[in-house]
Formats: sequence, structure tokens, C-alpha cells
Amino acid sequence: MDSRALEGAKQDTQAGRMDEVNIVQIHQQRVASLAVKLNEGLPQCWAGIDVHVAGQVHQADARPPLIHADMQSHAGIIRSNQALPIAVSALIVFSGQFCMTGSRLLVHESVADRVRTGLGAWLRAVKVGPAADPAGEMGPIIDKPNVERIDKIVEDAIAQGATVIVRGGPVADGPLAAGACYRPALLEVRDPSLPIVKDEVFGPVLTMQTFATEAEAVALANDSQYGLSASVFSRDVDLPLRVALALESGSVWVNDWARLDDQFEEGGSKASGLGRMRGFAVMDDFVEFKHIRLRPGPTPAA
Repeated sequence: MDSRALEGAKQDTQAGRMDEVNIVQIHQQRVASLAVKLNEGLPQCWAGIDVHVAGQVHQADARPPLIHADMQSHAGIIRSNQALPIAVSALIVFSGQFCMTGSRLLVHESVADRVRTGLGAWLRAVKVGPAADPAGEMGPIIDKPNVERIDKIVEDAIAQGATVIVRGGPVADGPLAAGACYRPALLEVRDPSLPIVKDEVFGPVLTMQTFATEAEAVALANDSQYGLSASVFSRDVDLPLRVALALESGSVWVNDWARLDDQFEEGGSKASGLGRMRGFAVMDDFVEFKHIRLRPGPTPAA
């Protein structure tokens, strides 16, 4: 049944019958706690640290820090036949353990049924396994304790009212049961205040929310303390640019996901970090500015 549904979803995509899909894809992260102290006398630099840890370290050190804390990100709108496969890739790359993982999906209510069916089929068909398996599509979680942590977040969300579209979960049978493999999950959430929406899962768990208007989609997307990256999918020209400007996100891709270029700045807004990587702006972080002012003319008599 799943294979037939998957094939149908692929055919719809290839035939362009998903043209009217309106989705907001949220990429969010609150990465593992990590603080790296450079040589004494230089500013401190943190890369991909937890937002709470960044605040604690900042308060504990009087020197101005250099912070690149890429933590959990933000939004975009989709109206394209590319929506579903890219949404799947945004979730399963690095098994959802990525600063720009697409872990929130906002879907227009008029196409919600088709997205549930099509995306559910894609996720059920994802082949989980070791990285050494060339036929595998998604590798394991970093370790078993994190498998348990992710599954508890999913169980708590279900208990709090989230609807299961694809349960996913730990692989419990066969040779993979000895490892840390976790099948992708898809939950529909109607309460935007649930922790699974507000906090980072850092695993292959996708939440789906529906909206009626563009303004509602932007409001839902921006209802977060984070703002690292987003994707907007549309065949329209004005809509994605209009939405991209409204999204509180450091990077917004139109009809794409996680494309990074060295010549353009990368970084987050709000709690997703200070400063920028890449581009000309990154050089400011490695420059000490000195102000010297010369008063012209003779020196006044004492």
C-alpha cells in the first residue's frame, strides 16, 4: 500500500499536479552545547552552541564575545511541484541533525489532504540504515540515548494532542535494532505552543501546521525565538519575495533549500546567532578597529 501511495505521489509531482501546494518550510536548530575557547587574549568564539549555553557563557565572561551560534531557524512558502521531495530531503539529510533541518511545515488548508498523503508516503518509504549501505537514504542518530530522547519528544507531543501521520520511531527489529536508527516521523500540530514546535528536536521529526492566509503563515513562521533559515516555494514571482522579506530569518531560499555560497553572508536572526559567516561581513570579526583623531593647527598654549 505504501509503495503504491509513494508512486502516486511521485507521479503527481512529475505531472505538475501539486502546482497549487502552499507550504511553509521551517528549518530550525538548537545545536549541541559546545564552547571552544581560543588562545588567551583573543575573543571567544562559539560555533553552533545551544542558545541557553551561549547566554550563560556570555554572562560569565566580561570580554565582548564573537558569537556564531546557529540555533534553530525559520520559514518560507511553497507553491511548486518541487515541494514534497525537497521537504523530505530537508528532513532526512544528516538524519535531521543539522542546523538547517526542515522540521516545521506550514501547509495551506486547501491542499492539506494531498500533502498529508503524499508526504506521508515519501517518509514511510525512506530507507534507514548504516552509512556504508549505498542503498540507504538516511543514516543513524548519533547514539542510542538520543534515539530515546527524540522518541520521548514524539510521545509527549502525541500525548499533548498532536496527530500522527507517520509515527516513525526506533528500528526495533532486524540487525538495525542493535544500532541507533530512527525512522522519520510526521505529526500534525494544531497548537503552536507545543514544545515540539517551539523547541528543537534535532532528529528526523517533522511537524505540520495548516494556515488559511499568507499573513497567518508568516505569523506562524515568525512565532519563534529562532531565525536561521527558510525556504519559499512558488511559481509566483512576487509572493516568495514578499514573504521572504516578512520572514524573520537570516537566510531564505526560493524554490530551494540549504544552498550556501562563500560569497554571500550566512547567519541567523533573533536567538539564532550574532555575526555572519562567509561573505565580506565575516572579515569584520577578525579586524580590530582603532580610532585616531588629529587636531590640526598649532597646539594651544598651556
